[in-house]
Amino acid sequence: MRIIDNKQRINSLLIETGFQSYFSHDISKIVELIYAENGEILIEEGTPSNYLYYIVQGQCRYYTVTADGTYISFG
Repeated sequence: MRIIDNKQRINSLLIETGFQSYFSHDISKIVELIYAENGEILIEEGTPSNYLYYIVQGQCRYYTVTADGTYISFG
């Protein structure tokens, strides 16, 4: 993962996606634009995340692990 330092692009995405409308305060100062490679793990089960991810391009697949160790895909 890498952080893309482009405030103009962030502001543009906030407008295009309507993400700002989910919050009652201005989030433009705390939002970061992150690029993740295909297959990169964003969050692992049981590990707290430092981020709230909002996917604006591409796709995300998520899994859970059952008690017997089987992976179940939801996306």
